[in-house]
Amino acid sequence: MLLRTNIPERRGGQVIYYYALLRTVAAVITVMSVNCDFSAALGKVIRKHRERQGMSLARLAENSGLSQTYPGKFEKELVSPTVDAAYAMSKALKVPFWKVVKEAESAI
Repeated sequence: MLLRTNIPERRGGQVIYYYALLRTVAAVITVMSVNCDFSAALGKVIRKHRERQGMSLARLAENSGLSQTYPGKFEKELVSPTVDAAYAMSKALKVPFWKVVKEAESAI
């Protein structure tokens, strides 16, 4: 299954689409029903970047278009994120999505 997104990441004038990355994340999320280590690691990575930037949970929610409580629940491992929510939070933090996924994967 190949997931597609129409949201490009611009880097040096070159447009990079995240087809392979989203496919990998979709596979990981499928496995998350058995093992939630990736989701927990993803929450820790998002929290690390948010705190490093001095951004509040409310500001992250506002900037990512998520509900007021969702980022906090995600960081506390009360909910597992959708790919769209994780992508929105990474964009709100101005951290490339691939980097967030790579850091989370390295942590497990």
